[in-house]
Amino acid sequence: MRNSLGSYRCHTDAQRIEPGAALVLLMAGPATNAATITMIAKVMGRKSLAGYLGSIISGALLFGFMINNFLPGSWFILPEHITSHEHEILHGWLSIGSGIILVLLIMNGYNEIIQKETRRERKGQCFPRE
Repeated sequence: MRNSLGSYRCHTDAQRIEPGAALVLLMAGPATNAATITMIAKVMGRKSLAGYLGSIISGALLFGFMINNFLPGSWFILPEHITSHEHEILHGWLSIGSGIILVLLIMNGYNEIIQKETRRERKGQCFPRE
């Protein structure tokens, strides 16, 4: 049955993952990161955290099992043109332009922070009159 189900191909042909395992990783991964667990433990308590983790883990495993065993494997076979190794998704000019815009936006954000700090420091200083 394992071979009859389709499998996702990762960046090399040697690495494969079953659809149910992929779903488990996609469902449980973001929901169980350290920041989320810490926030839930502090805000809602340890009992709520245990219920949260139990529901995420059991739900992910249940749906992963159901996908592997009850859905047709043909749904998860990727077409050949998708699995080919073509790494350049964006054109070169679009990729470079997007990178430049991202850097400019980050610099603008830092500039605003620096200006706010400078204004705050100027308001707090007393300049002697002559």
